[in-house]
Amino acid sequence: MGFLGNEIRNSRSVKVARYAATAVLASAVVTVLLTTCCVDSHRPGRSPGETTSKLNEIGALMKGLKTRHFDLSAVKDADELLDMACRAKILPGPLKDRLKIDGWGNRFVWQVCKASNDGTAVAVVSCGENGRFEWGGGDDMVFRLELLGGSTPAENGR
Repeated sequence: MGFLGNEIRNSRSVKVARYAATAVLASAVVTVLLTTCCVDSHRPGRSPGETTSKLNEIGALMKGLKTRHFDLSAVKDADELLDMACRAKILPGPLKDRLKIDGWGNRFVWQVCKASNDGTAVAVVSCGENGRFEWGGGDDMVFRLELLGGSTPAENGR
């Protein structure tokens, strides 16, 4: 193409870059979720980068809910966590399904466990590339949040 064609292509690139930047910003504000058990839909060869990004988003959601005094220790699974984030209006509904699975197509696992301070901790676990839940070991990827003695329930629309 001539000069004009490059100008049009560059204009599209700018629009795509703006859209991508907006999506990244929305995704960062939104943050994260998880779901219940791993599904053995193992897809080898994928980068852990997508999973790391989703875990960071979910972690931000967890921190946002904790700040708003939601009782994360009472959450039963990742779906419930995402629903709670949607009700609190910190996760737009359309992004919810995207945060249910990791970069390899496995569902995130939600854990409530004892924290080092005699309180409670919550964690979201990716089963990793091998698709097997290994309690945070092996190639599992984990985002953990200590609740420091528990979390106080909030009025959350229930």
